[in-house]
Amino acid sequence: MRALFAGLGSIGQRHFRNFLDIMQEQGESFQIDAVRGTRHILSDDIQSYLNRQYPSWEAISDEYDLLFITNPTILHYETLRHLGSKAERIFIEKPVFHDSALSLEPLGLDAEKIYYVACPLRHTRIIQFLRKYLDNQNVYSVRAMCSSYLPDWRPGQDYRHSYSAHRAEGGGVSIDLIHEWDYLVYLFGFPVRTKSYAAKVSALDIDSNDVAVYIGQYDDKLVSVYLDYFGRKVRRELEIFLEDDVLLADFITGTIRWLKSERIMNFSEDRDAYQKEELRYFLQLEQKDAVNCGIQHALQVLRIAEGRKM
Repeated sequence: MRALFAGLGSIGQRHFRNFLDIMQEQGESFQIDAVRGTRHILSDDIQSYLNRQYPSWEAISDEYDLLFITNPTILHYETLRHLGSKAERIFIEKPVFHDSALSLEPLGLDAEKIYYVACPLRHTRIIQFLRKYLDNQNVYSVRAMCSSYLPDWRPGQDYRHSYSAHRAEGGGVSIDLIHEWDYLVYLFGFPVRTKSYAAKVSALDIDSNDVAVYIGQYDDKLVSVYLDYFGRKVRRELEIFLEDDVLLADFITGTIRWLKSERIMNFSEDRDAYQKEELRYFLQLEQKDAVNCGIQHALQVLRIAEGRKM
């Protein structure tokens, strides 16, 4: 298995390690190359397994089984345009692009290839349970929220120098935290229409939006989403109002609570556990399944996050 990583920042290095673990667990032979800048220092474990480093797209002549596009969001589109022909399976870190209005025509997408856009929260034990459980439930309303403090996101890195801090680099809480809309669409489908507001309101030294609020209207329910960069206690929760009870799913504690019946289920797992599940899914993905996690689907979710009409 030959893999090429475009970008080895924090998320790229996480995917690198998880891919390495999976290959070793399965006893498969592998080669990992990368095209990257020098902004991020590589740890010794990654450096020891990295076969070759390319300084630019133009330097790459080899063909690969897998391409991981894990560089900053602002670079995803051009990376796919330059390297999309180099691999049969392509993994694109979320969000797919920095702008949902970009034309797909220049990318020369190949109908025979697998394009997968990251959606790791789908692969958590919580969401997998809810996917089955809610099939037989009458859902009246849903509230999703993610609140955290941007300076704490990347230990050792000044948050002001991250892409998240800059609108021009594809930053902003509305698309940085696109996970919420992705798993909501995974559970309930696309809303009929949405209304949203996003702004920069905190004292954080950034020029991207740091708070976003959405209302999504379905034929039979309303969904609200709240996102911010300035919450001083990390919270990621999903509240589901049913006919007979209310579910509170807490991604931080890994629990689901039924507020009326007081039932509690534990789904705790670490981040690498569900992100490895995502990589295993990607490696086994068939073309017929790619529609629900491919580029077109991801662009529809991105339009909601951006506040565009669907």
